[in-house]
Amino acid sequence: MFISGEAKAFCSVSEENLEMLFVVAKKRGKDSGKALVKFAVAKLKIYNEYVTEQNQ
Repeated sequence: MFISGEAKAFCSVSEENLEMLFVVAKKRGKDSGKALVKFAVAKLKIYNEYVTEQNQ
């Protein structure tokens, strides 16, 4: 996700799985991650997530 030419968040997908989601620290809590997940569901047809132990 780019805002004003700067990366604010990105995700990694494989098949129908959201495998990684990263949000720039200063943009956390400002719905950047939520917007990216909504995009992944609507446009990429991602319906599953994989959560690593460190993020549970």
